[in-house]
Amino acid sequence: MIRTLPGWKTTRLITSEDGAGVVIYSEWETPAAVEAMRNDPRMKAYFPRIAELASLDSLMGSMVASAAPEHVATAAQNNHTKAGMAQMVVIYRTPKDPEAFDRHYFETHIPLAKKLPGLRSYDVSHGPITAPVGSPDVYRIGTLHFDDLAAIKTAFASPEGQAAAADRRIYAPDASGVQMYLFDNRTV
Repeated sequence: MIRTLPGWKTTRLITSEDGAGVVIYSEWETPAAVEAMRNDPRMKAYFPRIAELASLDSLMGSMVASAAPEHVATAAQNNHTKAGMAQMVVIYRTPKDPEAFDRHYFETHIPLAKKLPGLRSYDVSHGPITAPVGSPDVYRIGTLHFDDLAAIKTAFASPEGQAAAADRRIYAPDASGVQMYLFDNRTV
């Protein structure tokens, strides 16, 4: 049904390896299209059922940056949503000091992460992240694109990956401030 709504671009269903968590990741052309979806009676009929199955934290943001190694940037922009790609979605809770978080994230962490071997592109949310129901405690979402899950594992086993992982623990030191999901995707 969601595919028939004006402004819908893509949706991905992401499950954790242990099956304990699920994320539905959708892209829309504009915030107005998201609002129209939220107000559509057909979609409103689904929200109570979803809330019965799990907690419903919905987020909305805009891409603030997309990064890729120079030699793959154009190819990544053209191909990052095609079947066969893998993504790492990192969701950060609202930090105690958002200004310090952003300074470190954009000036230190992203330059480190852009050195990951096999990284195709790096997207970052921009602006407020909102929910159709409730108010989420989510500040920033980063999405890293790779060829497959093996490429993600190889990237984070590398010295560059170890440096990026160690750096993440500086500005988001414990698991309560960050959620990470790794998955292969396919266009449906």
